[in-house]
Amino acid sequence: MLFFSFCRLGNKLSIKRHATVYDSNMQPIANGIVIADGWILTVGTAVETVTQATVNSGYNVRIGRGKKSVRVIRTFYHPLVPMKMQLYNVALIRYVSGKRKPSVDYPCFLTQNQFESVSKIIKKISFTTRLSTKRRYAKLKPKRGRLSRSCVSEKFICSKVKAGKQNKNESMLIDGSPLYLGEPGDSRMAGLGVYMKTTNKSEYAFIPIWSVADWVGTVMKEFDSKCTIDRRSATCKQLKLPSIEDMIMELQPMEEH
Repeated sequence: MLFFSFCRLGNKLSIKRHATVYDSNMQPIANGIVIADGWILTVGTAVETVTQATVNSGYNVRIGRGKKSVRVIRTFYHPLVPMKMQLYNVALIRYVSGKRKPSVDYPCFLTQNQFESVSKIIKKISFTTRLSTKRRYAKLKPKRGRLSRSCVSEKFICSKVKAGKQNKNESMLIDGSPLYLGEPGDSRMAGLGVYMKTTNKSEYAFIPIWSVADWVGTVMKEFDSKCTIDRRSATCKQLKLPSIEDMIMELQPMEEH
């Protein structure tokens, strides 16, 4: 299980660690989160859609409120993304920025047991998102809310968010928004936003981070231990990454149970 040791992450640092994925026309299509040096976690289908487009394919990534795109080296999709399984709808982006490593700590990943214990006491949540408008550069803002008592599926995390001062022409881009549990400044990452129909307009669904944490950790470790990276590409030894068969085999005991 992937878990980061230092867990203090306030709104300002959350913004700095936020990643935005843009299509070739520089329109935001998904949010994401920098989870380690050179690694971004985002929604799989959003990236897959633009890379497979027949016209104007490809995507750009910017971190925080930065105006320059980072150089994407490799994209890894969770093996179950092609099966349209929303619970595993994530992708990892390996990038290089050409800058010094920021002196800001990375988020922690909550385990399921930790979430279930802490959420009995703490109901407040926060996440960062893009408010999409007709403008080329949508606003990046933090949002706050509370955990919902129920969700569209018991396997997901749902939260209710106050609309606040949101213009009529603005819409919230929830795909890939990193969800934190707790008060600002002492938050732990619990999920990643994904578009799903919920019971009301102010409620949003999130993929529990523990459902993909093992895959994330395996891919990062395998790539970083076997690949040499320069500014434009990566040279790798044979990578042994989890396959769709591996993922299905892991799911079968859970379903039988």
